[in-house]
Amino acid sequence: MMLECDFKCAIESIPCLCWGILVVVLLYISSKYILLPRINNRHERKMIAIKFQNEKEWAGFEKTKASSDESLHQQISELKKNCSELKISNEMLKKQLAAYEELFNKLNCEITPKSK
Repeated sequence: MMLECDFKCAIESIPCLCWGILVVVLLYISSKYILLPRINNRHERKMIAIKFQNEKEWAGFEKTKASSDESLHQQISELKKNCSELKISNEMLKKQLAAYEELFNKLNCEITPKSK
């Protein structure tokens, strides 16, 4: 009975089955050893990138110095000194302006721009 069956169709399909099995094995190996580790490490790579950004930001803080009470008092004293100098110069300018106004009032001059 077995000899009476035609196995020609089954024999001709063997190369296709071999290629199909080979493709399935390659897909399994590539997904197991290439794709899954990349997918699993995605979060880790993302966190490494965020950590790198944070370290770059914090690197700038090494250059800055923490303010101490002494430095703050020094800055305050410098600002007070500058403020007093500005007040003195403001008073001097007001005195000069008053002197010029008085001079022009005594001369009865009117100041006008030059005409061409």
